[in-house]
Amino acid sequence: VSTKDLDMRPIVSAGQAIQGKAAGVSVIQPNGTPGGEMSIRVRGTTSMNGSNDPLYVVDGVPVDNIKFLSPNDIESIEVLKDASSTAIYGSRGANGVIIVTTKKGKSGKTSVAFDAYWGIQNIYKKYDLLDSRSFEKLANEALVNSGGAAIYDESLTPATTDWQDLTSNKNALTQNYQLTVSGGNDKTTFLTSFNYFNQEGVIKASEMKKYAFRANIDHKISSTINLGLSLTMTKVDNNRVGNSVLQSRLTTPPNLPVMQDDGSYTFSDNNGVITFDNPVGVINEKVDWHTNFRSLNNAFVEWNIIKGLKFKSSFGIDIDYEIGRAS
Repeated sequence: VSTKDLDMRPIVSAGQAIQGKAAGVSVIQPNGTPGGEMSIRVRGTTSMNGSNDPLYVVDGVPVDNIKFLSPNDIESIEVLKDASSTAIYGSRGANGVIIVTTKKGKSGKTSVAFDAYWGIQNIYKKYDLLDSRSFEKLANEALVNSGGAAIYDESLTPATTDWQDLTSNKNALTQNYQLTVSGGNDKTTFLTSFNYFNQEGVIKASEMKKYAFRANIDHKISSTINLGLSLTMTKVDNNRVGNSVLQSRLTTPPNLPVMQDDGSYTFSDNNGVITFDNPVGVINEKVDWHTNFRSLNNAFVEWNIIKGLKFKSSFGIDIDYEIGRAS
């Protein structure tokens, strides 16, 4: 998968770059959370208990995923599927290997490139749910049929609360901006990039922000010895909306108001029969921010011994940690 394939469409994550572009590779997004990681299967599902994820190699450094990479920084992606091509990676390559090569600078005048795109997401169709009158009628029937007594006065017409509408983000904005500076001379080339990505979810309060910096530097000490350094630093802020909201926005009775007369959120009906998570209250009052920091660094020295024979030694360090803030 080359740069030409990547530049033809607005790709949110590095995993999407392979989607539909590599034969025999399955790429799906398991959930719709903003910035959700793609599930990539090179050889299908081979284990019921173990991991089925392929091994990722970024500029020679093995990593567990490539979601921290900006798609604009990728030069090419190569997928290794058969046993002979993955043999050098041992058992780690049992599920296939995905090799990612990032862009590097070229000698000549310094060039500056700015890439930007934005888009809007929305829910195409909501679930068809009962209004308050229909809900109360069916609830009374269920209670009577089970030997109880009806609790709702069907002569009244209660207001209907559309929980789906109240928790949906009508126009969820996705935006991406990247500034790339590259250049160099016959001995030294460089490329640096700064990326900002922001994706709002179609469920209110869900959001992902990513800040990324990348630098690639190559230097020729002599006609036979080359040095290289690559550096990637990423910070991802993600506000997650739990499954309780996704479920309660569909199951909360439509005859319940969002707020009580005293200004508090409704968390059970007037008779105390139903207890539920008020989806609007959860979205407005609960915070579940997670911040991930990732730093991937790689340095190498390459010696051209004779024509057709090279010796290359590299050293890489991968730092990855996450902190959460919930209330």
